[in-house]
Parts: sequence; C-alpha cells; structure tokens
Amino acid sequence: MGLDQYLSVKRYYSNTGFFGEKNTQVFENVVAAADMDKFTYKNNENFNSCHVEVQCCYWRKANHIHKWFVDNIQRGDDNCAQYYVSRDDLQELVNVCNAVIANPEKAEELLPSQSGFFFGSTEYDEWYLQDVRYTAERLTELLQIARSENEENGFVEFYYSSSW
Repeated sequence: MGLDQYLSVKRYYSNTGFFGEKNTQVFENVVAAADMDKFTYKNNENFNSCHVEVQCCYWRKANHIHKWFVDNIQRGDDNCAQYYVSRDDLQELVNVCNAVIANPEKAEELLPSQSGFFFGSTEYDEWYLQDVRYTAERLTELLQIARSENEENGFVEFYYSSSW
C-alpha cells in the first residue's frame, strides 16, 4: 500500500463529423476495437461519442507533488477522485519544480512535503529532488506534445487522480 498518483490525458471522439473526418474514423476504429460498436446508435437520430484516456504520468509516494495537486487543483479535498488539470496549472507546477531545482534550499517553502499514512518520506533529499526533476521534465514534454496535437488532431485534457 501507499500513495500512487496518476496524470491521464483524454481526447474526445465522435461520429458527428463536426471534428473532421479523421476524428470520425478514429471514433469508428476505437469503438470497433473495443467491441463497443454494438452499443452505438445505428441511424442518425443521435450521435455517438467516446473519450480515449491514457495514463501519461505516474508517481509513487511523491507526497510533495500530491500536496501541490491537493492544494492547487483539489481545493484541499484529498479524496482520491479524478480532477481536471488545465495546461496553465501544469505549467505552474513545472515552474515551481524548476524553482526548486534551481534553489533546493527553498524546497520546503516552494513545494513542501506532506506526511500521511503510507505517503513516504518527508525528507528533502535526493529522492525528493528526483521526483521534482521527473515532474518538470515529463510535464514539459507532455505540454509540448499537447500543443502540437491540439493543432493537428483536436483538443486533449489532463486529469489527476491518486490512491492511497
């Protein structure tokens, strides 16, 4: 047992044609591959849609990263639910992580640890900094991908969740 944290990315698909032929084709392929096409409307009385969700980031007992999400995204409610995270929010977390990397002596002030049952160490040590570096690098990469994907294939959304 312990604190597990996930960032997922979701993309919306439909067969309406409003989002282009590629979006419609992907929708049809996804529901067929998932053997879900039998549940879709078979005529034009309504439209069908789906979301594809992929886990794109994972942390294990990175309680300082979790605390940031709880404080800034979940409004202090640490309830293991899934929460929408804007790209601006992710960029803010990258900025905080980069500030900690540049000034590790300010880690406790900028990105404090959170104690909790099974939440891991609260020390500001190499493990702490490893999680901070991973977060900054991975989120920077994901934001860059999302920017280019948004232009080509439609909007993606990010969601954070945890379990403990």
